[in-house]
Amino acid sequence: MRVCILEKDTSVSQINLLSWLYEKKDVEEITFIKSKKQFLKIAEKDPPDIVFIRVCSDQPTGLSILETFYKSMKNTKVVFVSEIRDYALEAYNVGASGYLVEPIERKRFESCFSKLLGFKR
Repeated sequence: MRVCILEKDTSVSQINLLSWLYEKKDVEEITFIKSKKQFLKIAEKDPPDIVFIRVCSDQPTGLSILETFYKSMKNTKVVFVSEIRDYALEAYNVGASGYLVEPIERKRFESCFSKLLGFKR
């Protein structure tokens, strides 16, 4: 399984996320991408199985990426990561498979990841 993380800055939550993903035997590759444009270019050619997208309070454009993204990558599962709970409903309404609130708790990550595996099998 291939995982992509779309995040322009490295945070403690992203470091934890990377660490937890590296522990997963199902994860074969993790790609960290900093720009939406670069992500779309790469993902259109070779879509990842799962993508974690950071949604910021000053730039909730991560939600808008799904319209473009889902047109060509219907089998990719998207999980949004944010400090703000307010975007969760909107994220699910646009097709997200998960939503993690920062600081990300290990238990919540494990629950989300298990559900993602269920989608993939």
